[in-house]
Amino acid sequence: APKETKAPKQTKAPKETKAPKQTKAPKETKAPKCEKTGSCDENNLFELASSNIRVRYARRDVIDLSPSDWDKYVEAVWTLKELSSEEGQRRFDCPNFYNIDVFTAMHGSLSHDSRCDQNHFSLMQENAHHAWMTLLEKALQCVHASIAMPFYNVAKDKRKYFDPTIGARSMLDSPIFGPDYYGGGSANFDDRDDLYDPYYVEDGRFANFPLRQNRTELCDESKGLFDDDTYIPLCKSILEEGAYKGWRNDDPTKSGLLVHEPRDDDSYKYVSARRWHIYGDVGDILMPNVVPSHEMVNAMTSTRDVTEQFKYVASPKVHGYAHKLMSGMWGGGIDESTLIPPTSQLNKGVPILETFRRKSGLLVAFAWTDELSTRQAGCYQCTKEGCKVNEQIAMEKNCYNIN
Repeated sequence: APKETKAPKQTKAPKETKAPKQTKAPKETKAPKCEKTGSCDENNLFELASSNIRVRYARRDVIDLSPSDWDKYVEAVWTLKELSSEEGQRRFDCPNFYNIDVFTAMHGSLSHDSRCDQNHFSLMQENAHHAWMTLLEKALQCVHASIAMPFYNVAKDKRKYFDPTIGARSMLDSPIFGPDYYGGGSANFDDRDDLYDPYYVEDGRFANFPLRQNRTELCDESKGLFDDDTYIPLCKSILEEGAYKGWRNDDPTKSGLLVHEPRDDDSYKYVSARRWHIYGDVGDILMPNVVPSHEMVNAMTSTRDVTEQFKYVASPKVHGYAHKLMSGMWGGGIDESTLIPPTSQLNKGVPILETFRRKSGLLVAFAWTDELSTRQAGCYQCTKEGCKVNEQIAMEKNCYNIN
């Protein structure tokens, strides 16, 4: 008979695990005596621990900002406009706060230094602009610390909205130029019956943004921005003391940061703009060639030659287009009947707008050299009807042969 098999040994039950020890609740910190008594001195304040927190700021396309971030940015810009540098620094306990016109004055002062233009036409151009935009960003952060300077991704809008069969007007389909953002789009594009209408931006979050009516005190408000002994005398020489001849009025108490223009004195209350409007259909021809596209940006960033990068970014295609297309060009006594003078070396007697339609480069040359640079040099005297050569300054500046 088979052997009887033994029953298997019983396995021991596992030992019961002990519950983890309970951690003691942290002791409640007592409020400093001053919270109870209403008065404080150094002897009855507790020593507080502190640590550094690294915050990363991301500069984003305006259209990608959350509603909350956009609201904060808008509020901060208005605050920089409404408060002087001293008031803002005191209210927010922030030395980086400066009135927003300080940055406009800074750009003008450094650009018109008689020794050299310190903002343009060198490899420093884009670095200089990034630098002063960073200073503006720091000022905005005094109001809301979370702000990072947003940008407008025009290449994205060009790809999404531009329709060559419609022309420049098609860019107004972007919400950037509507009531929720910057305004000045469809509401200002078409011609109005009043030839001298200033086309104030009356919609959008910056509607009726006021223009400064004088140039005084701005340089003093810039204290601490740069080396005061160097910058403030330069600033005052440009803004107040006549080193720059392009101001609409030489008296700094009677004119803001405004150059000679063919407009009435009472048309400078608020910011004006006709987004994407360049003398009717002229903008339709100019816009495709000079507004950055993704391909243009890629061509610039793919080259490793710094000088070639500068040439590309400094051209009207990247840096310069916004000066004209974001504000617009109209009026000034120029219309379909305006002829190039018979004294001109080129295109004598030809309608000026017709030459712009033939070649967009001629409009760029007119906008930057024949028109803007000579006005800023003081070579013109302007009324709302147009501008005429200022003979006294024209002889001094060698611009008497303007065509």
